[in-house]
Amino acid sequence: MSAPERTAEDLRRSALALLAGQPLPHDVLAHAELAVAWGVERWESSHGAVVGHRVTMLLDASRLGRLRGQPSALDAICAALAAAIAARPSESMVELTTRWAPDARAATAGYRDAPPPPVTLKEALVAYLEGAGNTRLARAVALASIERAGMTELIVRDLPQEGGSSYSDLARAVRALLGEAALRVRVER
Repeated sequence: MSAPERTAEDLRRSALALLAGQPLPHDVLAHAELAVAWGVERWESSHGAVVGHRVTMLLDASRLGRLRGQPSALDAICAALAAAIAARPSESMVELTTRWAPDARAATAGYRDAPPPPVTLKEALVAYLEGAGNTRLARAVALASIERAGMTELIVRDLPQEGGSSYSDLARAVRALLGEAALRVRVER
């Protein structure tokens, strides 16, 4: 760990200040859970040794969908986090990844609030699709049943055909939500 005195929360605050006036990126970063792997890479640059850090943003499904639906928002967050890290000499962000966090809250909660109820994969997929702006497919998925079949396959049953979107839209959304590019998505009508 290159900078033990700096926390993920310090990084978030610095990046949020850079995102003032950008509603979606600011909202996403404000509600994300940040995990930072400090000092995961080291290299020599023309100015000397550089230490690289990896950042993971864990999000509720709706915000993840909104972020994927507006790539410029992800670019803004990436630039703000990179700038916040680079504010320290010889430090850099090597990677930013986004992931769905099943236990993430869609809204800020008070310290006495009960924990959120568990979110099912189906509920998360519907929220992700709505967030990404694909409301027709979200409505169709809400009427279907979803089942995980082992580690490599997901089965969607009884998906209404009037969903208006293609199989590839559904498969892309499932893979993006779960962060599993090789996941097989099977639709059974």
